[in-house]
Amino acid sequence: FCSAVFVMAYLFSLDDAVPDLLGLQRETYLRLCVELRLKPNSAVLRRFDPDLEPEAPHTYDFADNYLGDAQIRAVGAALALDRRMEELILGGNGLRDNGMVALVQQLKYNPPELKYLDLSSSRFSIVGATALRELVNICPCLTLVGLDDTCLDPAFIAKRGFSCDYNKIAGDISQILNKREEMLQEEEQKQHMQRSELTAF
Repeated sequence: FCSAVFVMAYLFSLDDAVPDLLGLQRETYLRLCVELRLKPNSAVLRRFDPDLEPEAPHTYDFADNYLGDAQIRAVGAALALDRRMEELILGGNGLRDNGMVALVQQLKYNPPELKYLDLSSSRFSIVGATALRELVNICPCLTLVGLDDTCLDPAFIAKRGFSCDYNKIAGDISQILNKREEMLQEEEQKQHMQRSELTAF
């Protein structure tokens, strides 16, 4: 199934019509709900409705929908079809280790142009944190990850007395994101200078 998702995602790597993409995402989500014996989530169905084209077509806000680990497998497969996905908001969905690993597995074969990922109030542990570090390392445009009230939140780590392994992963993620932000800013400045030079001529 992963290879099929990869092929379909490649087909939508260019500037395709949003309704066509939404239709394929909805079809993929519903098919997996049947295979996994899940009741389709109404908020997810609305977001993937081709007749309700969103204002920000490559932003996905599923905050506080209680998707849980089971639903994220089907949702992640649908999201992986959009190579131009810029923002993914999954805060307050009760994601644990299995959900984090499933999300990474769905997205890592087809890294999107993801810039912002919110996982606030998720309840994954070291396994999910390790999977997240892998995803952060893979997504070349990702510069901001929301981790408030998670095992990678410094205040949360201190309060719960977690091992140094959590601080290590949190530090790794922060370092990757900061370095990437610096590189993107340098590239933007370089392009700005090049445009200025061309304008001068």
